[in-house]
Formats: sequence, structure tokens, C-alpha cells
Amino acid sequence: MADANVELQQIGLYPVTRLLWESSTYRLYLGKHPARKKDVFIRVLNTPFATDAAREAFLARAMQLKKFSHRFAV
Repeated sequence: MADANVELQQIGLYPVTRLLWESSTYRLYLGKHPARKKDVFIRVLNTPFATDAAREAFLARAMQLKKFSHRFAV
């Protein structure tokens, strides 16, 4: 489990509550939706895409997640 210390106060419009998980490729934060006051998960990539294949894989996954519907997913 990641350390609860948060280095970011806000990501975009979302206030950050705490760091939930950290890996070599991304960090996952818990934040608050500014209007709904609900918890949201915010995923931040650590490094830019090294290859076109990595970028394409990310975009394919993003398109899959676009169809995902959950009350805590933004």
C-alpha cells in the first residue's frame, strides 16, 4: 500500500485527499468531485509513452473505460 502522504493538493478540478497506490507507471489518488462532493479515483501516469505501441495500448484501454459506468468513476 502507498504512503498516505499526498504531494499534490489538486489535480485539475479535483481536490486530492490521499495517495492510494503507486507503481512504476502510475499513481492512484483519492479525490473529491467538486460539485457532487463524492469520492473519485484519479490516475496519473508517471512517464510519457516511450513508444507508439504504448500510446496505442493506452488509448485502446481509455476507449474501453469510456463505456464503463460507475457512480465513483469520472
